[in-house]
Amino acid sequence: MSAKTSRALGELLVICNPLLDISVTVNDEFIRKHGKAPGLASLADDKDLPLFEEIQGFDTVEYIAGGAGQNTARAVAFMSPTPKVVHYIGCVGKDENADKLKNAAERAGVKVHYDISEKNPTGRVAVLVSHGERTLVAHLAAANDYHHSHFQSSEVQKTLQAVRFVYATGFFLTVSPQTLMAIGQHCAENDKVLATNISAPFLVQAFWDGKMAEFLKYTDIVIGNESEGAAITERLGGNPANLKAGLQLVADYPKINKKRHRIVIFTQNEKPVLMYSNRTYYEFPNDAIPSEKIVDMNGAGDSFVGGFMAALMHGCDLRTCVDAGHWLASRVIQRSGCTFPEVNEFHW
Repeated sequence: MSAKTSRALGELLVICNPLLDISVTVNDEFIRKHGKAPGLASLADDKDLPLFEEIQGFDTVEYIAGGAGQNTARAVAFMSPTPKVVHYIGCVGKDENADKLKNAAERAGVKVHYDISEKNPTGRVAVLVSHGERTLVAHLAAANDYHHSHFQSSEVQKTLQAVRFVYATGFFLTVSPQTLMAIGQHCAENDKVLATNISAPFLVQAFWDGKMAEFLKYTDIVIGNESEGAAITERLGGNPANLKAGLQLVADYPKINKKRHRIVIFTQNEKPVLMYSNRTYYEFPNDAIPSEKIVDMNGAGDSFVGGFMAALMHGCDLRTCVDAGHWLASRVIQRSGCTFPEVNEFHW
């Protein structure tokens, strides 16, 4: 597999919630004891805060620089043959965890442009790993304090003007939809590629009206896993069991920038990746990893997006983009947390 160019066609800006992952291995009984559904993501409320204290007492607890978008930003930087092409914005606290996140991101080749909250600590995620699947409980804290004025700053605006690709996760709809709409308008007016991730079924259910529904009109690429795909399919009036039809519903959803067709992708773990674009339906087989080799599914989806976006930024065809995503995701699930191999052996 080879890219059309050895140099990136442009830089990438990622926007999401920078969070510190607190990862532990548990069983499904532990997850249900805390009122969570295994394998899904949710936002923490006050009753969930004791969960964080409990898992931090585990002997096997691991701390990893995370947040879905920051994982993807690191993944793009890891996969990209072109260095220094990834930027990241989000809000952190004024504390040691923020320093850890910044250092980890910059070591990975990502240039961060953090907004700093004066009132809340850096956000964190309880990552509950059971049978290779992960259940996420996100306490946004400072991540929820992102100010639109930070987006309007000269530093961020200069970065936005310079990039050609933007990736925004659905999680940011809970933080600053105003900022996402401004990004969407900028991308549409300047014919830049805007990709998004559905991120979680609860976002479709709770933040569709006036937020996701409006932002979706600006998107060129929409990515989700099968549960997220089912949620948005149902929201658009389709049968949630028919993901193939759901792809077309999302692809045909109103679009502001009509210069390119929307690409819609639903991943399905070890089953084929489903894709629809320009009235064409695709299935890309995925080589299954033996269950005994799977350590942790945390970050698999983020890494798939990272591989896909890195290849797209280097002019690759859709098949190569999916192959790049599969390659990295398959390596990540054989490691603890969203961490990458020492060497990128994907052949461009």
